[in-house]
Parts: sequence; C-alpha cells; structure tokens
Amino acid sequence: MTRVFKVFLFTIVALAVIFTLSSITWLGVRIYKDYRFSVDCKAHIKRAAVASDIDVAQEELDKAIDYIEKNNLTEGIVSIFLKRPKNDIGYWYNTLNNTYKQLVEFPRDATILEKSNFMMRVNETIEGLSTPEGIEIYPHNVLYLWWAIISIIGAVIFIIISVIEIEDCIYTF
Repeated sequence: MTRVFKVFLFTIVALAVIFTLSSITWLGVRIYKDYRFSVDCKAHIKRAAVASDIDVAQEELDKAIDYIEKNNLTEGIVSIFLKRPKNDIGYWYNTLNNTYKQLVEFPRDATILEKSNFMMRVNETIEGLSTPEGIEIYPHNVLYLWWAIISIIGAVIFIIISVIEIEDCIYTF
C-alpha cells in the first residue's frame, strides 16, 4: 500500500467520522431544543389547560407567552415546503394570547358555575390547539434542514467509500 493511498484512505475515513459526528450532533441539538421548548413553554401551556383555578391558568399561560415573546415565536410558518395552517405560529400565538386576555378579564366575583364553564372553555381551547411542528428550532428551520441533509448524505457516502476501499485493501493483501 503506497503512502498516497494511505493518506487517501485516512482522509476518507476521517471525513466519514466527521460527517457521522455532525449527524449525531444535529440529532443531539434537536433533542435538546425539543426538551427545552417542552419544559420552558409546552409544559406551562399544558398546566394552564388542566388548571381548575383561573389564577393558576393565567399564571401558567403568562409564563408560556413570556417564553414565546422572548424567543420571537409570535408570527411565521414553521413549514419549509408545505405551508399548512397547523404550522402557523401567528394563529397559535394569537389563540394563546387571546385566551390569556380572557383569563385576565374574567370577573373574579363570578359564580362557581360560571367559573367552571369558563375554565372548561379555556381547557377546550388550549387542548384543541396543536403546537406547530418544528417550532423549537424556528426560525432556523432551513439551516437545520441543510445541516441534516449534508451531514447524513456525507456520512453515508464516506462510510460506503471507506468500506469499499478498506475491503479492497484487505483483498489485495
């Protein structure tokens, strides 16, 4: 095996490792971002939806809306190719914000029945509202798409080339 071939083989294997590590890093970052969004926002929305007390629901929705506004998740579409209504961030945010305003404006001296009916409506509104898919990486969705495509395709190509070249080396000896 010549020195040039050894350098070539080392380079191919190194590129396979680099692209594989990039793919693993992409996956790790996506999992981390999803976890952070779930803890910092989605959990508060869920707690607001199941709260039986108006003040608790208001407090939890306030935390979620604060996170949404701090992270500029108030408008846009998370879809890259197919612009579907379920991925409309503006609609999602406005519905949550309007529900919060209703919680703030609801008279605290209302009867128990009125409060119960109101909280059921709030619950139905929030539970029926789906979180746009991919919002945890918005507005960098295109960047993450290209990162995934380049990393995965690069890893597959260089792993295949590495295996072929290593097999050729083994069979030539």
